[in-house]
Amino acid sequence: MQTKPQEAALISPPINTSPGPEYATEKRLWQGIPGIERNPNGRLWAVWYTGGKGEGPDNYVVLVTSDDDGHTWSKPVLAIDPPARVRAFDPCLWHDPHGRLWLFWAQSEELFDGRAGVWSVVTENSDRENPRWSEPRRICNGVMMNKPVVLSTGEWCLPAAVWNREPLRDDMADERKSNLVCSTDNGRSWAIRGRADVPDRAFDEHMVVEKRDGSLWMLVRTKYGLARPFHTTRAKPGQKKVPLEYLVPTQDFT
Repeated sequence: MQTKPQEAALISPPINTSPGPEYATEKRLWQGIPGIERNPNGRLWAVWYTGGKGEGPDNYVVLVTSDDDGHTWSKPVLAIDPPARVRAFDPCLWHDPHGRLWLFWAQSEELFDGRAGVWSVVTENSDRENPRWSEPRRICNGVMMNKPVVLSTGEWCLPAAVWNREPLRDDMADERKSNLVCSTDNGRSWAIRGRADVPDRAFDEHMVVEKRDGSLWMLVRTKYGLARPFHTTRAKPGQKKVPLEYLVPTQDFT
């Protein structure tokens, strides 16, 4: 029996740590969704995506660095450029509580394949211009653009959304929301812990903060402005964990 070939966007992309001239500044016609992080020793890292004439299958992610407070920047020191009709986009940088630098990005066939996926590589040497990176790993379905947060419970949570736009895959119906994907083991494993189904959204670009009372406040991009779902049932540090279940969307928006 012939097996079905693996979908292209689920295949681990090559991590190019010696980008050639095809990734040089003068080759880029546009760029978007930049992100930045700073190592404790002062080294800056910046990331964005570009490629082709706009958003589409030619998109790739590039990473640059600076050791003089951003006065000068390196040429690209890393590029993520999946083959075939798969694009890499919406990258994000984040130093975790252990000092490791994470580079996240989304991966999808064409502009959007109804599922996409959040991928990551990690380095423990972000003080160096050319650190050693881990193998790429797919964390979850969806698209993440804003940084993870560390809750008072110690959980790491990242915002990842399966966009509410065509194509609408039947197998993504439960995840086609503004999801909160959390880890209780320092990033070794991840699972959806909460989600908000906010009306009239297509590109969620959401983020989450924890308020002083332990409640979670989410901001979600919509067609009418910003939606603000809340979740108030949280465990105190040291108590038994309370499932996040569903974040409840409200009509409180600006």
